[in-house]
Amino acid sequence: MKVFYFTSTGNCLEVAKKIGGELYSIPQVLKDGPFEFEDEQIGIIFPTYLGSTPTIVVEFMEKVKLKTNYFFGISTYGLSVMGALDHFQKIARKNGLEPQYLNQILMVDNSLILFDMNSQVANIGKKNINGAIDKVSQDVQNKKEALNTSNFLMKNLSNVLYRFQVQRQKSNHKQFTVESHCTSCKTCEKVCPVNNIVVSKIPEYSEHCISCYACAHNCPVNAIRVKGEKSKSRFRNSTVSLSEIVDANR
Repeated sequence: MKVFYFTSTGNCLEVAKKIGGELYSIPQVLKDGPFEFEDEQIGIIFPTYLGSTPTIVVEFMEKVKLKTNYFFGISTYGLSVMGALDHFQKIARKNGLEPQYLNQILMVDNSLILFDMNSQVANIGKKNINGAIDKVSQDVQNKKEALNTSNFLMKNLSNVLYRFQVQRQKSNHKQFTVESHCTSCKTCEKVCPVNNIVVSKIPEYSEHCISCYACAHNCPVNAIRVKGEKSKSRFRNSTVSLSEIVDANR
């Protein structure tokens, strides 16, 4: 089994590790290849972005050829998955992939402009994350066929929100500022999945930010501010180390 994942704060990597198999970072594959994979089971673990599939995951499905008898997609989310799985299914079919299994897992939402991370972390115990991951893992191991999709309204709303996600990418970088206690350690540069940050004295952002917030969440000195953030608190999945996120995204 081959499992592809995209992660900025570790949630999707936790899911991927617990499902098992050969793990591949989507940003790494896009940067270095290879671009053809074959296995009896192949899956993609991705976070919900604006109720749809992240642009980097869409790019992956458009560029990479996957050959399998059992294709699955798992979306993590913090508030609502909306029609993200419908959107994922649409992109998959467009690129010659027919999902046999689609499901979602409620986890910590890392959107700094929507949530206070203190509250998100405080509510982890109420989300039954381990139980949900175990259920999905068992389903995949057993090659269960089930499509946990949404209704017509959510499906179409997610298509609209995906277009908005694409349109705003060129201006996403404007939401970040860097405080004076930045140490120029380059962690933000290393965890950026799209090579959007270069650090000389301070981080400098280009115009293809996908708003994953990996830079802000993983800054060792919490020096990166996000316009409209609910608090200065940050989050990284407790089962995933900073070095694992660097290795996945650099």
